[in-house]
Amino acid sequence: MAWADLRSSYYPYGVGSLDEDSYYAVGLKSDKTVKLRKSDADEPIDDYTYFYTNLHPEEVPPEELGKAYRRRWGIETDFRKIKRDFLAKSGSKNPALRAFYFNFAAHRFNIWTVANILRAEETGEDLSEGKQVTPGELMQAIEDDPRDLQIPTEPPKTRQVFGDIFDADWAPSDAD
Repeated sequence: MAWADLRSSYYPYGVGSLDEDSYYAVGLKSDKTVKLRKSDADEPIDDYTYFYTNLHPEEVPPEELGKAYRRRWGIETDFRKIKRDFLAKSGSKNPALRAFYFNFAAHRFNIWTVANILRAEETGEDLSEGKQVTPGELMQAIEDDPRDLQIPTEPPKTRQVFGDIFDADWAPSDAD
């Protein structure tokens, strides 16, 4: 495919016990790779991205498959960023606590994403790598925020916060 200078192609390709009539290697010329490279490719195949799929070529064009894979890679990259930059380190084996930490990290990641979107809109520039607000800068900005949120040091009793949401049978305990 690369030597024939095709933009994309499906090729029947079985691996191990997988039938080659049902599985395909897909190649798609990557304009992004070509654009980002500083010099010519060592081999023509270096300009292509490759996939392996069980989707028949008539069902999904290679370009559409490439877009789906790129979205998937974006999701995987976001999870990696959440785990590396936003997730609190914990040795707890409590799954509820670990789920809380991950959800909290995901919320901080979303705040970071929105902060970068707003910055891009305000400055009118593409915030490619190196121009974004970093996760550390965001966390520092949150910590340094001069506004006093007037959060009490002692949390109020549950009834004071939620009022009459609880039914009449509810009785406070020492844990509230």
